[in-house]
Amino acid sequence: MKLGSILTLIGGLLITLNATLASLAYSTGITPVIPMFMSSSLLLSFSLIGLLAGILVLLGFYLSLKARNSLTAGVLIIMFSVVGFVGGGGFFVGSILGIIGGAFILKGR
Repeated sequence: MKLGSILTLIGGLLITLNATLASLAYSTGITPVIPMFMSSSLLLSFSLIGLLAGILVLLGFYLSLKARNSLTAGVLIIMFSVVGFVGGGGFFVGSILGIIGGAFILKGR
């Protein structure tokens, strides 16, 4: 595996983990301190968007393992890593690693 794929895998896992933890916190009633303008249902919506983004980043990682899909994979990874910021971005590090990994995959094609 190349460096871009490894960074993408770590980023996708962090985004998915962060969104899963936020969803579990909502379902158990343990909501973190949220801004006054944000309702708890909005927090759940954001975490579900983050979960979907994390899964799609992991799909991009899978596609990046095949050489002929590197353009599609790189674009998919970068796009959904940016979307992942909505759900917390994998503690923000996950989205940044996903963007860098996607750029490496695009560069190496």
